Amino acid sequence: MPVHDLSRGSGQHLASAHGNPASCHEVVKAFFTASAGRITAIMICQPETHLAVEKSMTGGKCGPARISFFDVNAAVSQVMGPDGVDTERAASYFAQMLRDAQSESGGGAIRIYGEMSDLLCRQKKYAAALQLEGLADLLLSADPQASILCGYSTKNFENDEGLAHFGKICAAHNDVIRAESFVASLRGPAAKQAGPDLTPGVGETGTVARPVSKRNVYLVEDDPSVRNAILRFLQAKEFDVLAFETAEAFLAHLPGLAPGSLILDVQLPGISGFDLLNRMACDGIGWPAVVFSGAHEDQGAAALAAPHRYLRKPFDPDALVRALQLAVDEPPSGSGRS
Repeated sequence: MPVHDLSRGSGQHLASAHGNPASCHEVVKAFFTASAGRITAIMICQPETHLAVEKSMTGGKCGPARISFFDVNAAVSQVMGPDGVDTERAASYFAQMLRDAQSESGGGAIRIYGEMSDLLCRQKKYAAALQLEGLADLLLSADPQASILCGYSTKNFENDEGLAHFGKICAAHNDVIRAESFVASLRGPAAKQAGPDLTPGVGETGTVARPVSKRNVYLVEDDPSVRNAILRFLQAKEFDVLAFETAEAFLAHLPGLAPGSLILDVQLPGISGFDLLNRMACDGIGWPAVVFSGAHEDQGAAALAAPHRYLRKPFDPDALVRALQLAVDEPPSGSGRS
């Protein structure tokens, strides 16, 4: 993944999806140190996150002089009402938080890292998490305008219910950063000396370093009936299948996935199937893929799918297995797979 430009102007509403806390801490540090000049840095998070980030910036030549810390558990209790997020209480809480933080920092561009929605997702309160993300304008409209980075642990979305909501969470942000890939890209050529690559299956040059398993299959399909039918069929054929509703959900989990094959729909909400393959190719990840589309969809889909295997819905399930086996045996040229 290309390095995200965290120094972009104010008004950004970003999400960082991480598989391990250390990667999250690195992204937050980069978020706070990306801009030149004085900033008002705010962290609404768990105490251990605040301590780790503050320690990592001690003695640095850039970054905030101090970080205003607000405990995420207390913050969530302040904005929640009996029926979900209370908009008036949230507006009042955020306004006071900004006043306190700006008073401590002496002013400057506002940068906010938060784990409030992550906590709600951990509690399976997905609707409240989405409601809270919808109130981001309360902070983005501050003077001076703020930028927000929301941290999410991918462990909160490992079951079917979580995956069903993760695409909506991603859509509420301008961009979603895969923390492990971001950290690996920051290391650059020094990755080997600094330690192991944090992106499983991706070598220090960005290419897939481990062989693709013929049994690992990742299915990306937004139609639940189609997704479940393919999932059951492949599992009956003894494939190890993990299904995702959106490309965004798949990308968020990609750092923790073993190399495998992709089966994906062309027409997906948000990031399309082709865009997903292009993003992976830019990362040097050339996993074999089978793409499919409906007869009413883009007539040029077969040509656009090349060099990947292409099927048109409805298709024979056995034809899908054959296409999958051919895709694995004859990987796309220039895929970077070893």
